[in-house]
Amino acid sequence: TRVAASHIRVGTLQLFALRQDEQALRALADHVLERHYPHLDRTADDRYVQLFAAICRRQAELIAQWLLLGFIHGVMNTDNMTLSGETIDYGPCAFMDAFKAGQVFSSIDQRGRYAYQNQPAIGQWNLARLAEAMLSLFPGDEDAAIQQATTILKDYNNIHSQAWEQGMVRKLGFSSVVAGDVQRIAGLLELLEQGALDYTLFFRRLGQVTQPNADRSPVLSLLNLPDCRNNAALERALHEWLDEWQQQLAQRETESAEVIARMQSVNPAIIPRNHRVAEAIEAAENDDFSVFETLLSALEQPYAEQAAFEHYQLPPEPEQKVLRTFCGT
Repeated sequence: TRVAASHIRVGTLQLFALRQDEQALRALADHVLERHYPHLDRTADDRYVQLFAAICRRQAELIAQWLLLGFIHGVMNTDNMTLSGETIDYGPCAFMDAFKAGQVFSSIDQRGRYAYQNQPAIGQWNLARLAEAMLSLFPGDEDAAIQQATTILKDYNNIHSQAWEQGMVRKLGFSSVVAGDVQRIAGLLELLEQGALDYTLFFRRLGQVTQPNADRSPVLSLLNLPDCRNNAALERALHEWLDEWQQQLAQRETESAEVIARMQSVNPAIIPRNHRVAEAIEAAENDDFSVFETLLSALEQPYAEQAAFEHYQLPPEPEQKVLRTFCGT
């Protein structure tokens, strides 16, 4: 869980800033520039401002990808956010089954600080701490440095939102974002949460019902899963959403094969569901690594339909559910 391009974290720069070790802080920032951001001009007066902006962009786009896939890091503090644009220490991480904006799995996250929907804001908070550590490297006086950092941190929200919106419309089969898409997405996520519908399966199966005359049973059958809170109002609302979505697809996208290919390329068939990971761990603790190896084989092609691994697509039965994950996982 700590394999990464870099182990230099936000917390690393915080440490040197706390010690007021300007020489070490600058040397480390120069190393990060050279190794991880070689496209930036290392002779520019504002090179550290550029570095901070580049780190913010990578993290904003990374966290957008998490949300698109239903991923929850679980312990996203400044010591687990790297300056290369990654995160590390995935002990309590998890992919959610049923969609829930406030979903938490990590046993140490008692108050939901790192909940699914909170991750973009926590990412920005971490980066604000990075800005504090780097301020002395920015050109100009302290007020000018603060203004530069504030502008970049505000832009983080725009970068993240744009990446998430573009990703979500692709999950719905569209090639670009237009007016009304954000509301359409919000309406769908509200339905998924109301019904406790499986996030991954819903989007994967949505690719089977792109045509107005398509059999909707691949999607509607999700309403019959054990944990789904199905009712007539939910089913009616889901039909209405599908009607409007299909109309939009017909108006905006002319090649149905491209739509389906686009959806299959961003909506995984298989994710490492908690109960499958738990099975692999339990078997490995008993010196049986075959369960892990089979799961790994399935996950090597998560966007492919693999007949041999169809059972890995399914959410857990009630007795299989994993509600808490731990740092030692």
